[in-house]
Formats: sequence, structure tokens, C-alpha cells
Amino acid sequence: MRYFWEIPYFLAILQTDEASRTRAVYEAIEAIEQRRLTPVNGAENVALMGAEAGVQMLIAEMTAKYG
Repeated sequence: MRYFWEIPYFLAILQTDEASRTRAVYEAIEAIEQRRLTPVNGAENVALMGAEAGVQMLIAEMTAKYG
């Protein structure tokens, strides 16, 4: 891992238990948002954009089950 926010993000992706996955997604969002509070450039910005898209996919997948 290169960035501190990647750990909660990867844990959210790997989580299989629904209740735990919801909590893990919130933790990933929190870590990403915390990092966005200060300027981000270069490779980390690209990685953050990918993680943000990944979180959106996780949320869509989770809400599709109930929609």
C-alpha cells in the first residue's frame, strides 16, 4: 500500500459479510474524504479518483439488492 486511505478501501472491496461491508464502505469513504482535505497531486490523485469510482460501484451494488 502506498497511501493510508488504501487500507480501508481494499478492506471494503474484500468484505463479503453485508453488515460488515456497509461499515467498511463508510470507513473507506471517511479515509478518502479525510485525504481530500489537503491538496493531492499526481499519481495519488489518479488513485483517489479510481477509489472514489470503486466506492460508488460498491454502493450501487449494495443498493441494487434492495431496489
